[in-house]
Amino acid sequence: MKYVKLVKTLFTDYSQELRLYVARTIGNVDDAEELTQETFYNFMRRDDIEEIKNPRAYLYKTANNLALNHIRNNKKYNESTESIHCPSKTPSLEREVFAQQDIDFLIAIIDKLPELSRRVFLMNRIDEKSYAEIAYELNMSVSSVGKHIMKVLNFLRENLERDMY
Repeated sequence: MKYVKLVKTLFTDYSQELRLYVARTIGNVDDAEELTQETFYNFMRRDDIEEIKNPRAYLYKTANNLALNHIRNNKKYNESTESIHCPSKTPSLEREVFAQQDIDFLIAIIDKLPELSRRVFLMNRIDEKSYAEIAYELNMSVSSVGKHIMKVLNFLRENLERDMY
């Protein structure tokens, strides 16, 4: 523990950037904090700290290894618990019936829309066309496409709220 000052300096200089690196690697800020602390703990436990020529590189390598182990362990855990906790991928008959009723309900509401608005909406949501593509195909401005989409979304919201309650 004679290298406490060195470790404190390294922690002050590199902990934040290591934490960000680990967070990007594993996708979890809380776990990144833990792995960053573990990185410095592992560094402190070494007896040969003075022999490490590039402490920053060593810290990054350690953090990377810990992050990869973390990802591997989480993957194994998720795979082992998936069959236990996941319900059947096949929806029940009851869910299928309710889903079909919901679809029929939405189709009935969409059918109430003016033809052009319905067409613009379906091109965007079903055909996955951008506003620019729709505007080009229907010979209208992109702004008009956006206005039609907003009009439809407001119409759907109003009808869904009214008919569901």
